[in-house]
Amino acid sequence: MTGEQSEIIEGLRKVKLPFGDSFDRSFIETMYFSKSKYNLTPKQNEWIYRLLYKYRAQLPELYELHKENEFCKPKP
Repeated sequence: MTGEQSEIIEGLRKVKLPFGDSFDRSFIETMYFSKSKYNLTPKQNEWIYRLLYKYRAQLPELYELHKENEFCKPKP
């Protein structure tokens, strides 16, 4: 996992998720605790940026740094 991906995961751990978003929480926690063990697949990488976009209101500074990423935008 790159430093950029690790930074996003650490930021996402601080987000307050709405009730019922257990998949998002599970994914974030899994990525956090296994971040040094393997490289992310392209789909995992995409999902990290999609989550950053989804919770951008709670992570404005982090979103500003990565908003130019192709996955950190609304789905077409």
